[in-house]
This record gives sequence, structure tokens and C-alpha cells, in this order.
Amino acid sequence: MRTKVRRRAKIVLTAVMLILLSACRVDVTGIVTSHRDGQMSDFGSTVDVSGVLPASYPTGGTLKVKGVITPYADIAVDPDRSWTATVSIDAPGRITEIPAVYEVDGVEYRQIVSLVDQPSLADQAGTYVTDGVGMRFTNTGLQGLGPIIQNLASGSFDLNAMLVGQPVNTSDATGSIYEAGAGNISLTPTSTASGVRATVTIKDMYIGVDLNVATLGIGACRLDVVVPTATIDGYYDLAPAAGDANNVDVNLLGGTPGATNREPVVSIPTVNYDFTSGSCDPDTPVIGGIISGIAGSSVPDAIRSSFVGELKDPDGAGPGDSPIADAVETALGGISIAGAVGSAVSAHLDTPLQDITEDASGMTFRSNADFGTIDPTTGLPTCASPAGAPDIKETGTVPSTFPAMGATTPSGQPYGLGLAISTSSFNQMIGAMTECGLLNSTISTLLGMPISPAVLSAVMPQFADLIPVGTSDIEIRVRPTTAPFLTGNPGPNGEPGELYIANLALDFMQTGFYGNDGQVIHNPAGFKWLTVAIDAPFGFDLTWDGVNRALKPTLTVPPTSAVHARVVWNNIQVSELPTEALFQAFFPNVASGMTDTFAAFPLPSFLGLSIDVTEIVKTNNTFVMYTNLNPAPTTHLENFAVTDLGTGNFAADDSVSDSNEWRHRIRKSWNDKTGNITFQSSMSADSIIFADEEVGATSAYRTTFNVVPETVGGAWRLELNHNILGAYTCRSEGAGGGKCQMGFYTSGMGTNSPINGSVKVNGGAATAFNFNPSAQGAGRSGGHFNTQFSGSNGTVITGTGNATIEINYSFGQRAGSYCGGFICGGDGHEASIRMGLGDTLSNSFSAGEYPGFQASYNRTQNNDGHRSSFKLCTNTGVACA
Repeated sequence: MRTKVRRRAKIVLTAVMLILLSACRVDVTGIVTSHRDGQMSDFGSTVDVSGVLPASYPTGGTLKVKGVITPYADIAVDPDRSWTATVSIDAPGRITEIPAVYEVDGVEYRQIVSLVDQPSLADQAGTYVTDGVGMRFTNTGLQGLGPIIQNLASGSFDLNAMLVGQPVNTSDATGSIYEAGAGNISLTPTSTASGVRATVTIKDMYIGVDLNVATLGIGACRLDVVVPTATIDGYYDLAPAAGDANNVDVNLLGGTPGATNREPVVSIPTVNYDFTSGSCDPDTPVIGGIISGIAGSSVPDAIRSSFVGELKDPDGAGPGDSPIADAVETALGGISIAGAVGSAVSAHLDTPLQDITEDASGMTFRSNADFGTIDPTTGLPTCASPAGAPDIKETGTVPSTFPAMGATTPSGQPYGLGLAISTSSFNQMIGAMTECGLLNSTISTLLGMPISPAVLSAVMPQFADLIPVGTSDIEIRVRPTTAPFLTGNPGPNGEPGELYIANLALDFMQTGFYGNDGQVIHNPAGFKWLTVAIDAPFGFDLTWDGVNRALKPTLTVPPTSAVHARVVWNNIQVSELPTEALFQAFFPNVASGMTDTFAAFPLPSFLGLSIDVTEIVKTNNTFVMYTNLNPAPTTHLENFAVTDLGTGNFAADDSVSDSNEWRHRIRKSWNDKTGNITFQSSMSADSIIFADEEVGATSAYRTTFNVVPETVGGAWRLELNHNILGAYTCRSEGAGGGKCQMGFYTSGMGTNSPINGSVKVNGGAATAFNFNPSAQGAGRSGGHFNTQFSGSNGTVITGTGNATIEINYSFGQRAGSYCGGFICGGDGHEASIRMGLGDTLSNSFSAGEYPGFQASYNRTQNNDGHRSSFKLCTNTGVACA
């Protein structure tokens, strides 16, 4: 077997040597070292070219290089074999071919280097095209972005983090906020000549306040504030962030046009508040109502003042930002089409902002641009370059002016987002795509037949010389040496642009030989017999494929007269002039498929919005795509509502008689995919003088919403969960015979009440997901006790198409304080079911307080309660992310 392989190799070498020895010229590399084949630059009228003759060449020969005056000029070779020549740049053509021929002992060693005469920009990281890309949002587009900005900013716009600890000082009291939240927050941006106006609307805001009523010497009081609707108006200036131009710096100007006080205008039409504990509780005998009236008289104004104080810019023109500016800044940090466009063409696009301008119809972001094929974060290539793909060193540049985009397209059509890319940036993008294999291809058939020496010999007779030595497997490899570039000129047939493809090499490669045994010996690297370089200006246009939602570069084949074909590698010794004429005539016929090489790339969804192109224009060597932003269809919920169906709050608070209380509240938050509801309550009973005290109430609420699937009849998945946490707490009055009993009961103290959960779809049968809390109840005679209860359950509902969802939760609570007779004598123990609310009973009732009337009973108030949640997604078989 080893001998057989060696014999095959000998056959291969012999075949090659026979061809080479019969030739008087050999094409080589290495004579010219100063310039690359396909190098692009604005060369002027002449260029100095130099090199060093390889040491393997015999001495005593003659070197001829294309000269300034004569077609070839003898060049003096220095003793160290180096040489220099001044070469003229061909005009008006874009390609200058520089042949360098060293002739010795009857053999010519020839190298041809082609230079592309075009102003260029180095293709290296950090080399930017000035004003290379930009985008403009009209106010129509900004309105569509409002929900997106809201979602992006939600992590920053945290009312609890923003307000907790803020002072709330009235004319009668001092205090601070201990909790805050909201059901839903929306943001609507509008560009004006005074900056971007951002209107924030807050629904179902709640604030918890600790107060000390100084005027009456009263101690701590706890206040629950509910604001049904609050709006925050502000005008903001946007600019590139100092030190990091890839991000946006947002600064609050004021609440009205032209204002410079850096405070927003806060509108809170209605403030509902309720004193829930301490001496300010209206239920406090004799003076409770008076104190609450005094303490609460200026609460609405104090809340407004606190809100404004927190939302204003903390340091004026300094580096600090108002919370809303911070939130909008965080959101706008994600508003960049650079990553999406870069991914679409397998490149990294860096677009540092140069300027942001706001006017009455929209806002414009103007950026420099740098397309590259290395991800700076990972240091890894953005694409897998195929064999033969070039390492692009420069891309063509063309002077351009950033366009003025108005409220409508040039033809008067409305639009939401304008995207601009200069010709030079487009050339950068093409350069990155070329490095990723844009033009590389392999041709293995010609006119429907496999390429072979016999087929090629029909047009180039010299290939017939390969037939006797058994040559097989010839292919043509299309190999770019430089990136195609837009010239800024109209196309050869009047198209909007001209795309010049320069020095495109067609390599005729032999990849296999037949051995004596008839078996093929494969050589994947191949042996190059012939290279024909093509220079051709194509007509160029950009069109929008609405069906496939893709931007389609369209190339128009040039006329034969505009094509230039050059033989630059000729080891097969074809007759060069006829071959060049052949390919000049032949290329337009085969180049019709070049448009497919520039495959359409889809405009990516942008922040969850799909892009529809309305109009594409070219102005001042910049392409502008006027587009509309359409919400990408998503499975979502609408018409969210929560209804309280339980027993209304009540209280019987008497300083000398029996006392009881039931109070509860519901807090909710939601968006288009999820919802969370917190039900918190307090149930208390205290038998003081008369007979045993036992009270009960029903806790119940309903959540409703509509599911709207992404597609008509589309599938959806709804995950439902609920849990409960709290404590049965008893405080002994110290007298004998006292007893506490509490639990989840429907009536009396014997019939258990599960924590009921059920869901209906489109009014159908209810699907239950109940659970029994542990412990179900607790009771004891004698001393204090504190028993925690908890439990949880969930279910999954799947369906298709639009649906109305109804979710119901309910459970009964009862609390009893028992003294064992008609006249208690003060020995009925305090009983309280603590579920996230403290009691408001007077008479030193402390069983229902938070954190607890003694340290071992302390609880975190915000953790207690009944909580329910839902999550909506589309994959019916996999848990929602």
C-alpha cells in the first residue's frame, strides 16, 4: 500500500513538472512586497512600489516593472536584491495593474499586483465613520415605545426604594414613609422643542406612614395612604453620556416647557388615608376622631411635597439624576439598533452617540459607526469565515452629509422610526460581510456539465494539455481580494447607486489526479493553473421585501463594456488577450446570480416591535429607511381587575365593654403577562366584662382578565399559585378561666374552612386548587401563645384562542375570647389572627400588633397575608420563564 501511494504522488509531480518546464513564464508571489493585491487607497497620480527578489531566483536577470511613461521600464536591482519603482495610477479607471517581471535564463517570473484607487478607511477596531448611522423617532414612534421604555425602566422606577424613609411632615405632625408600591406604572414620552416630555401615570399607589402628632403630644400613629391615580410631568434633555458615548444621559429640566428648576409637576387629585393604629385611630374613645382630624388635615399636601422632593433632580446641573431621569436613562440604554443590525450581518457594530436633538415632531440620535468582525467583549470572531475569505484591511469611503429627517417621509407619508446609514458605513458593513464569506463560492459545473480539462479546452485550448496526464476534478473558486464598495455614483444603468466589485479573482484549481490504477488522488488545497480578475460596476438599490420582512440589496448586471477582465495568474499559458475578451463577454451572463450572493437580511425586531419599511431614499450619499414600529404580536392579558367580595370592615372598640375588629386590605400589581395580589387582614376579639366574644368574617376576592394569544386561536398557558402566612396570637389577661380560640372556620369554631382557590375559563366549570393551612386553628386556656400557620397550592390551565379568566379565592376566619360565664370580670384573653395588618383596638389590646407584643412573637408584617399570583406564557408544555 505504501508503494502504491508513492507511485501516485510521483505521477502527480511529473504531470505538474511537464507543464511548468514547457512554459517560459511562471506566475509567482513575493517580488512586490510594498503593496497587497487588492489594496485600496486614494493613491493620487503615482505610487512608489518596492520589493525584494526572492533568494531562490538566479542572479543576473532583468527586472521590468510598469513605468510612469513606458509600459515597462527596466528597474535597477540593488546588491541586496531590493528595488523601487514609481508607477503611474491609471485614470480614469479604478484599478491599476502593476506587473513586475523578472527574466533570467529564458524564464520569466511574473507577479501582478492590482491597486484599487478609492479613498478608504482602515478596517480596524476604533476606526469610525463620522455620522455613519442614526435614527429618528417621531412622536408617533415614541408613543409606541412608551410601554417598552416602561418595561425597561421598571427595575429603576421602584417606588418602595424611592420613597421609603422619605419625610412626611405636616403642620401638626412629623413622620416618614415605611412602605410604598403601586399597581401599575406607565410612561408616555413626547418630543417637544423644550425637550422630551415624559408623563408617568401611577395607578393604585399605596404609601404607609409613621407619624408623631407633636401638637397634642401624642406618640406614634400609623397611616395608610391610597392614591388611585398620580401623574408626574417632566421635561428632559437627552445627550451622549460623558465618558461613555454609547449610553444616553437624561437630565430633568423641569415640569413645564422652558423650566429650569429641575422639579417635576406632580398631580395627585385624590388622597385617601386611614389611621390604622395608635392614638390617631378614629376608634380611640373620646379623642380619636379629634386627633385624626388634626393629624390628617394636611396629609395630602404633605404627601405631594414628599413626592416632589424625592422626584426632583438632587443636585441641579450636577451629575446626580432624578429617579425618573435615571429610569428613563436605564431604558434608553437598551434602545440601540446597533446590536440588532450587527447580528443580522454577523458583525459587531459600535455606534457611539455624537448628538441627540429634540424638536416638536421627534428626536434624532446621531452616531459614528464601526463595523467589525471581532466581538470586543469576548475577543472572538462574530462569524466563522470560510476558507479563502479575505482579511479586509480597508473599506471605501465617500463624502456624505447626515440627512435632516422631518415629521414625514420625503413623499409625505407618516412614519415612526427613521434609520440612516451613510455610504461609508454601508461599505464598512459590506467589508465585514466579505470577511464572513459574502463573495466566496465554488463553481464545479459549467453549462450544466462538471468542469474538466476537456470542457475548458473548448474555450481555452491550453487546458487540453492536461488531458493526456489524466487530470480530473477542476473547480473555479470565486475569491474576493478587497471588499466591494459603493462609489457614491449612480449605477451604470441609472440605478440609485453603483457598487464596484474590484479584483474579484476566479481561480481555476486542480483538486484531483487520476493514478495508473484509475483511482483519483485528491488534493483539497488544489493547484492553481489560472486566475482571471474581474472588475465590474454593478447597479445598486435597496428594496423592501414586505412578505419576508427583509431588506434586499438589488444588484443590476453591468453592460459588457463596463466589465474589465484581467489574466493575473497563468501557469497554464493561455493566450491572455483572447481569454480576457472571453471573460469580459462571459461575466455579465454568469453575474446575474450575484444579487443572490448579497442575500436579503431581515430587519430584526426592535425592542419587541417589528419594523415595516415605508420608504427608502438616498440623499447626500446616505440611505434613509423610513419605517413604522408595530408591536410584535404577543400573548398577553387585558382588562385586569380585582374585586373585593369579602365581609366589610367592622369594629366594636369600647373601653369598658367587649371589643372586636375585622379589617383587611387588598394590594395588587400587574402587567401584560403577570399579576400579584396581596390580601392582608387582622381579626381580633377581647371579652372584657360581659359574655364570651366571638367574631367571624369571610375573606374573598376575585381576579378577572382576558387572555389574547399571539395568533388567532393560538395556545397559551396560565400558571396560578396562592399561599398564606400568619399567626394565631393570644395574650393572657392573667385571670383564671380565660381562653383564646382562632382558626379558619366557616361558622362557629368547628367547621373547617379551606383556603379555596378556583379558576374558570370563559364561564365554564371551575377548577379548584384549595389547600388546608397548617395549623387549621389554635386554642388554649391559660397563658400567652403564638402559633404560625401557612400553606400553598397551585394549578396550571392551558387553552387556545381568546379567553376570559375568572379566579376566585375565599376562606373564613373566626376569633374568640372566652371567660367562661356571663360576667367575665376581665379575664377573657385577647385573641387575634395576624395576617399582615395590625389591630386598631384601644384598651391596651396588643395581641394584634406588629411586630408582636413580646419579642418571641415578633413577625415581619410585609411577609404575612394571603398572596396569589398568575403568569401567562405560550409554551403549554413547559413552565413559564
